[in-house]
Amino acid sequence: MVRKIFLAKIFFTDLSNYKIRPILVIKEYKEEDILFLPLTTSLDINGISITDDELETGAIYKPSVVVVPKIGIVHKSFLIKEIGLVKEEVFRKVMKEICSSFDCGKLY
Repeated sequence: MVRKIFLAKIFFTDLSNYKIRPILVIKEYKEEDILFLPLTTSLDINGISITDDELETGAIYKPSVVVVPKIGIVHKSFLIKEIGLVKEEVFRKVMKEICSSFDCGKLY
């Protein structure tokens, strides 16, 4: 499931409603939840650019940005449809950017 892009029900932070949005799964958490990063077609947002060329399978149709480090968690029951699988080297780039944004390399 990691590296896959899904359409999913993603709730607003105030839980008032949700939208159907594309997400990139970055980690399975326990058996029922996944950690994800949202995708957006707003290309001026900071993150990792992604097009169909960066996918092993599937299609996203519009150039998008993986929004790093806006990590979320969602139950697997909110996943609607798998739409693609990012290439391993793209996923490594995303994970490196997550670490960079959280200063993973620093010792505390």
